[in-house]
Amino acid sequence: MFDKLATIRTFTKSWTKPGTDQERLYIDKNAAAAFVGLEVQYYKSGAVKSAYLDGEKLSNNKAQKIIDSMSKTYFDVSSGEWVTGWSDEALDLITEKLEALEEVVTS
Repeated sequence: MFDKLATIRTFTKSWTKPGTDQERLYIDKNAAAAFVGLEVQYYKSGAVKSAYLDGEKLSNNKAQKIIDSMSKTYFDVSSGEWVTGWSDEALDLITEKLEALEEVVTS
């Protein structure tokens, strides 16, 4: 059986609103990058030097967009939905990986 929430917890950090049980799972950029197969090398300045997604070369601009979109993106445990404050670049990759994992496990 595929446990989606347990899988999401492997690449996120938990935060609970004080005094409530409202839990959010914020994306950990390094763990999420590994989960989706994103490999990034950086210059000392912090700019993207090179990037690959599942072994395929990615433009530095596209890689930066994916990394940026991980900021402020979280999974709301109560509603079971993703919330993003930037763009859906990373969320699309994460969703695809989760769906592929679920398909493999339930086949």
